[in-house]
Amino acid sequence: WLVGARSAITGAARDGARYASIEHDPLAVCTTPPCPTGYPTAAEVTAYVTDRAGRYGVDSVTVSPSALTRNQVVTVTGTRTRPDGGSPFTALLGLGDTTYTSTAEARAE
Repeated sequence: WLVGARSAITGAARDGARYASIEHDPLAVCTTPPCPTGYPTAAEVTAYVTDRAGRYGVDSVTVSPSALTRNQVVTVTGTRTRPDGGSPFTALLGLGDTTYTSTAEARAE
């Protein structure tokens, strides 16, 4: 689980930072107004990161700053905690709940 979660959450945070740093295309076809303009909102980035994490999921996503302007650095952090679950294997190794956090940055274009 740890290797898979690390890969999924790291990739999701990295993809989320890249997604957050790119303005919506004002010329893109929009079928349901209002059409998005400007940079993605923190809620849009959170939904994107959650989707990209796949079956491992994320417990929380932090986007900073929440309102982005051109040439500013955006930081996206994803966190996932897996409870111990009372497994004899984790007890044998002395492991409790396992938390993985990944942070990625990108400069707004």
